[in-house]
Amino acid sequence: MKKLFIDNILDLDSSAFIEGDDYQHLTKSLRVRCGEKFVIEDSSGNEYSCEVISINSKIIEMKPLSVFERKHSKNFKMTLYFPLLKGDRTELILQKATEIGVDKFIPVITKNTVIQLDKQNNKLKRWQTILKEAAMQSGRKGIPEITPAIALNEIPTIFSTEERGFVGSFDGIKWNCLEKNFTDIKNVAIIMGPEGDFTSEEVSVLKDKGFTAVNFSDNVLRSETACIFFVSVLSMFQ
Repeated sequence: MKKLFIDNILDLDSSAFIEGDDYQHLTKSLRVRCGEKFVIEDSSGNEYSCEVISINSKIIEMKPLSVFERKHSKNFKMTLYFPLLKGDRTELILQKATEIGVDKFIPVITKNTVIQLDKQNNKLKRWQTILKEAAMQSGRKGIPEITPAIALNEIPTIFSTEERGFVGSFDGIKWNCLEKNFTDIKNVAIIMGPEGDFTSEEVSVLKDKGFTAVNFSDNVLRSETACIFFVSVLSMFQ
C-alpha cells in the first residue's frame, strides 16, 4: 500500500488533508482516484490505513479506516556516516539506504573527501526531499533524519553496551569471522570511506572511538556500493 507522511496528529475520527507537493505528486504522477487506499503516518509516528474520499483543485481528503499494524518491528536503529561523493552518487546512497531501513544519516568530511563542505551544506534540503520520497516509495516507517556534515574527529565515541559501530576496512576482521549477536543492541553505527578510502590514522581514530574495523568483501567496492551493501547485510539482523 502506498505511503504518505503528514505534519499533524491524525485519529480515527478526523481526516487527513493532502496539499502542496504531495497533492501534485498524487494527482499528476499517480493520478489518484476516490476509493484508493494509502497508509498515512502522522507527526507522532502513528500509522493509519486511509481511503481517498474527495479530491478538489487543491486538496485531497483521506479518511482513516483503521490503525495500520506492521508485521515486523526493528530490533535496532541504524546510523550511517556516509562519504560525500561526486555527481549523484551521494543521492544514490541516501535513496537506497532509506529504502533498506537506515534511521539517521550523517555526512562525514575526511582527508580524502573531494567535495567542498560549504557546497554540500546547501544540499541539505535536497537530501531531505530524497529521504522523504524514498520513505514514501518504500512504505517504511518514519522519514530518516539527516544532519549537516561533520569532521571525522567529531564522531562521538561509543561507550554504551547497547551500541555497536563498524568501519569498513580491508585490514579489518572478516565479516564471517565476527561475532554477530545483536540481541541487546539499540543502535548500530556504520561508517564507510570516501573515494581514496580512509587513511590508516583515520581508521585508528575510529577504533579508539569504539568502532570495529570490518572487511566484508574481498572485492574492491565503490563507496556507494559499500554503503548500500553493508546496510543491507546489517538489516538482515533486525
